[in-house]
Amino acid sequence: MQESSIQSANTGTAEIAGRRRLTLAAAIGFLLCASAARAQVAQPAADQAGALEEIVVTAEFRSEKLQQTPLAITALTASALTERNITSLVDVSNAAPNVTMFEANAAYGKTNAAFIRGIGQGDFNFASAEPGVGMYIDDVYFSTTFGSMFDLLDLAQVEVLRGPQGTLFGKNSIGGAIRMISKKPQGDDTGYVEVTGGNFSRREIRGAFDVALIKDVLMLRVSGMSKQRNGYVERIDYACANPATAGTLPVQAIGQGNCVIGREGGVDVKGARAQLRFVPSANFEDNLTADVYDDNSEAAAEVMVVADPALAPALAGFNASILVPKYGIPYDSRFVTAGTYKTYSTFFDPNTQTAYPAVNTVHSWGTSNVADWTIVDDVHLKSITAYRDYWGDFSDDQDNSPMGIAWAYNLLDHHQFTQEFQLTGKAFDSKLNWAAGLFYFDGYSLNRGHINLNFLAGFFPPGFPFFGQPVLAFNQNDPAKTQDKAAFAQTTYAFTDQLHLTTGVRFTKENKNYTFNHYNPLIAIPSPVLDLRNVEARTSYSHVDWKAGLDYQWTPDFMTYVSATTGFRGGGFNPRPFTNLQLTSFKPEKNTSFEIGEKSEWFDRKVRVNADFYFSQYRQVVITSQTVDLSGAPFTGPQNVGSADIKGFELELQANPIAALELSANVGLTDFKWKNLGTSEGCQDLGTAALPGTNCIAGNPGYSDIAVGISKWKGNVGAQYEIPVFNGSTLTPRLDFSAQTRRYNNNWNNYAPGGGPIAATPGMGLLSGRLTFENKEHGYSVAAFVTNLTNRYYLQSFLDLRAFGEGQMSGQPAEPREWGVTFRKSFQ
Repeated sequence: MQESSIQSANTGTAEIAGRRRLTLAAAIGFLLCASAARAQVAQPAADQAGALEEIVVTAEFRSEKLQQTPLAITALTASALTERNITSLVDVSNAAPNVTMFEANAAYGKTNAAFIRGIGQGDFNFASAEPGVGMYIDDVYFSTTFGSMFDLLDLAQVEVLRGPQGTLFGKNSIGGAIRMISKKPQGDDTGYVEVTGGNFSRREIRGAFDVALIKDVLMLRVSGMSKQRNGYVERIDYACANPATAGTLPVQAIGQGNCVIGREGGVDVKGARAQLRFVPSANFEDNLTADVYDDNSEAAAEVMVVADPALAPALAGFNASILVPKYGIPYDSRFVTAGTYKTYSTFFDPNTQTAYPAVNTVHSWGTSNVADWTIVDDVHLKSITAYRDYWGDFSDDQDNSPMGIAWAYNLLDHHQFTQEFQLTGKAFDSKLNWAAGLFYFDGYSLNRGHINLNFLAGFFPPGFPFFGQPVLAFNQNDPAKTQDKAAFAQTTYAFTDQLHLTTGVRFTKENKNYTFNHYNPLIAIPSPVLDLRNVEARTSYSHVDWKAGLDYQWTPDFMTYVSATTGFRGGGFNPRPFTNLQLTSFKPEKNTSFEIGEKSEWFDRKVRVNADFYFSQYRQVVITSQTVDLSGAPFTGPQNVGSADIKGFELELQANPIAALELSANVGLTDFKWKNLGTSEGCQDLGTAALPGTNCIAGNPGYSDIAVGISKWKGNVGAQYEIPVFNGSTLTPRLDFSAQTRRYNNNWNNYAPGGGPIAATPGMGLLSGRLTFENKEHGYSVAAFVTNLTNRYYLQSFLDLRAFGEGQMSGQPAEPREWGVTFRKSFQ
């Protein structure tokens, strides 16, 4: 229940070929599974040389083998992360089926656009952007999409849980959850240092050490990292590089010898973590952690894809009244740089003589304390207490030109406190495993900064009281508060040694408020166009999640399961209103998912095959949609528009056919189908029968569209071979190939006004490689690596403003080919 009060459109042959390759990979995988099953019956027992690593997970709040956990989980150990050259969380998406992660467009800062099984989030705004994938660092919930572009520092394991995890993990795990688990202090006087150099002046150092302060009682582990890399997109002075078409634009790159005035996409990050582990007895353990993360990176990479005044009457008027008289040229397609690693951004507004920083930063610190107490043999209490604080700023020269058409500078502040109690145990001669707990979250966020839309409505007259300021330019200073309380319980009962029943339930109560403070501080009286001061929106709701499942362990190496689970994403508010009447709220999204799967190992654990099929009922789906306020004026904001069904499958294969050879593969299908859109259906479906605002909504999805941010097919294959060379040393080459079908940015997937390009990342494949020389006797290794080996150019995210009357679309090019060499020295 909810209470609210308001105070180029062709798919292309490359994508078709990619889809066929993925389909073939899936077929081969299932054939391998079937043939392995037949062979297993007659295969005699063999020794365990070359057997796959046995992985233990804690996804159900108890330690259990991955292969005996009835969930769709991808678990990557520290060695697997190193072998695949995975150093950031977004890289994990290449190792797990139906998982997509990428950096959102430049206007959204350090936001991880994370999706699992078709559900996720790519916006950052605190009013509306609740994640669709729950992020956990050492059991502590990280609540915002902004700031979640995590570097993976000194981790023991990453677990990716696919499908809704509402019972144990609560709100915003509607698509799934990702758990990052740090290495615990062991007090064994070990450590390592790792140094990397590469192209774009790449410079990285990582390291850790582990010591006993009191042997077997008090242990300390400290880890740290620093990485720098120059930007891969050049900021070019347009007048310097294009004097024939620059009109009277001033040259900025004076005396520099070239036309480069800066770069975008550069990285400058430092971080450290300290962990203190206290084990006074066999029944009690306390882990105190503190971390700091300082990201001072430059503005995100961006290029202009569309700059078309014909699509934007306001822009055409701005050209005629301001730009052509001033510079002799309009803002138009001459500033398009798509297909290159160049932009004409200046981060300076010549209309207001305002310079703003070209930055993309996050400054974060946090601390947590996890206390584990075995009360009696079969009852265990865990307390997880944590506090986290960050601030960050980022800017976007939206028009990617020196013309000052539109720009934004955002500053975000956030702090959160969480407390969770988990009580676990066994009963009835260990036939019953149970978990129960309480969760509390208190979060405060503040969205500050300045938004300038010079072109959209022109300027006020000069002199008092408006002083020629832009009509639509305003500061924002919007605080938000969220409080979440939950109670949960889950049980697993063993009817026999092979048959288990799991049931669970969680109750959540959440309260949210968001206060809008939007105003132009440079004018003498409030703007008649946009002035929202201390206007508060409130919402509250409660929700019940549940789970039921059966699993059967047919043999020690073969298990099947079936389950039904639920999850939800929190509701919120329209994050970008222009008047009080546009302060609307929306209800939480809900997901009920049904899954059947198997987990098996064959040939003395030399082959592992995990597969599942799922069907999800995704309800009260929220998209950004046009509507009208109480006065009848149109505006755009998040709306619950209808429902969708999502079905698919996932297959993961690992094999060590011989001790030196490791093979891995995964493939996933996410088949997203809109249902029951009603009058929220996109007008493109109705053709001449369309009546926008009556029987359809312009720009909304049609029934043939899929959700934004996801690929229907996604897969990965990898192989490595360890070659003995001399004195116990080894040389290990590894190749990884990942592929996906097209990923769309707009709800109307093929939206292409004026015959322009659609906002979509193409279907494609990417190849990476690594060659590692390791001397275990002396504890060192040297690895050469390359990513995007074929130097594929593509845009990984977009900011498409054509539907909003701005005539512009920008895109973020992904990194080109990068190479580097890493030296690692381990101690003891």
